[in-house]
Amino acid sequence: MKKWLKVLGMLLVVLAFSISFQGGKDAKAYVGYISMPQQTDVSESSITIKWNAYNGAVMYGYLVEGASVPIEDTTMDTQATIGNLPAGYALTVQITAYDSVGNIIAQSSKTSVKTLPGKLSKSEFGPTAANTYSNIYYFGANTATADGYQWQFATASGKVKKTASATGRTGSLSLSNFINGTYYKYRVRPYINCNGVIRYSTWSVYKTIGVLKSGGKYKATKSSLKLSWTKVSGAKKYVIYGSKSEKSGFKKIKTVKASKRSLLVKKIGGKKLKKGTRYYFRIIPVAKVSGKSVKADSYSVLYGWTRSF
Repeated sequence: MKKWLKVLGMLLVVLAFSISFQGGKDAKAYVGYISMPQQTDVSESSITIKWNAYNGAVMYGYLVEGASVPIEDTTMDTQATIGNLPAGYALTVQITAYDSVGNIIAQSSKTSVKTLPGKLSKSEFGPTAANTYSNIYYFGANTATADGYQWQFATASGKVKKTASATGRTGSLSLSNFINGTYYKYRVRPYINCNGVIRYSTWSVYKTIGVLKSGGKYKATKSSLKLSWTKVSGAKKYVIYGSKSEKSGFKKIKTVKASKRSLLVKKIGGKKLKKGTRYYFRIIPVAKVSGKSVKADSYSVLYGWTRSF
């Protein structure tokens, strides 16, 4: 009798060990693996994801994290479109497979997905560097989730002159022998590449640029500077500002007709020019854009010295 009790005790220990080993916190160690979900489509407020079916699954759950509130739901399909997401966000998604009685039988790892950036404002894109003498310009934008950008340049009247794409989060675009001498309005839109399918955001607002074709000249006396400059095609007039500082303190001097392109400067901000002093001048072209007079956001800056003797 004692021998049977001893054997029964051993069986109970083994059974208890087996239950402890297979249950509790270690149960997920036996859950199957769903291959990584793929993002197949995107908009500024939604993502579409797809995953491989798992044998024995009758329902799938998805968990999207990274937005202000996690989003959870279930589907009988192997793909889902998830909306009400913020634009320009990096997110993660995880898929869980359930059997007919609601047990978890498989799970994916957390996969990175993202939504398209929203419409860019003027402060979010524009020229980043330039060599005006060589007529080489660089343009850039910067969003958290873009795979690249499409840029479009048009004349003031709206005729598109160039459309170009640039890859990367900053969308750096280099243009040679294009900008100088013409007033352009330009815009940009980010895009995301979803497994070879390009999806674009909304076009940005327009910005404008009007740089002189080949700079300008000046003639100096001790108390004046006679400025002259080259043409910007599309300009209806030019507004000239002056300052003793290259970066600040500019005061409006005068507006001149597009056909004139010259100005004698004796005063800036009501103060007479001083001899032997360097002055800076912003030559800002103005064009008719959609029926309105619009100053160029980017323009040429000239400088000249008054004579000291």
